[in-house]
Amino acid sequence: MHFGRDTALRAVAGMIAFAFALAAIGMFVLGLYQWLLPVWGTPGAAFGTAGVCVVLAGGVAVFALQHASALVMQSAHAPAIGQSSHLVSALRDLAQDHPLAAVCAAAVLGAVGVGDEFKRR
Repeated sequence: MHFGRDTALRAVAGMIAFAFALAAIGMFVLGLYQWLLPVWGTPGAAFGTAGVCVVLAGGVAVFALQHASALVMQSAHAPAIGQSSHLVSALRDLAQDHPLAAVCAAAVLGAVGVGDEFKRR
């Protein structure tokens, strides 16, 4: 299986962006904890920080679920990748020997948009 340079660059850029996002979330949580520490003490600051994180995560989950239904409705009318696709056959062959590697490869390829034979509207 041969991937182009653009695909590799998009994958690396995606991983770097994900790492920066995790670092930013960690800094936000640490800053919030440090801000609450003198006011509420150690247990209160930990509980307050955890509460804020749970509320924010719940908001992100609700937002994702609301927009996921729109994507599912959109993709129901889109043409599927055919069984004769080289990408599908390569993933099928990989799944016979290494199912977990095939799932990971499919997730990465889907994230970088490899194999998209149609554009989303």
